[in-house]
Amino acid sequence: KRLVAQANEQTDKEDMDRQLQPVAMAAMANGVPYIDLLRENEVVKANLSDEELDGCFTLDYYMKNVDYIFDRNGIK
Repeated sequence: KRLVAQANEQTDKEDMDRQLQPVAMAAMANGVPYIDLLRENEVVKANLSDEELDGCFTLDYYMKNVDYIFDRNGIK
């Protein structure tokens, strides 16, 4: 979702979906990491830098409040 959102600035969502779905299917079928195939995709390379692509695969956004939640619930 985030990958499409970042790329949407220059490419419409439906076009990105058409470009990314076959890449995801190829990654699953061949056991290749999705991000590796995305790095080779011309549309992705034209719309996102390596840093932006890496940012789409980080867990930082989802993990930012873990310590707060654990502390609040008395979990050490």
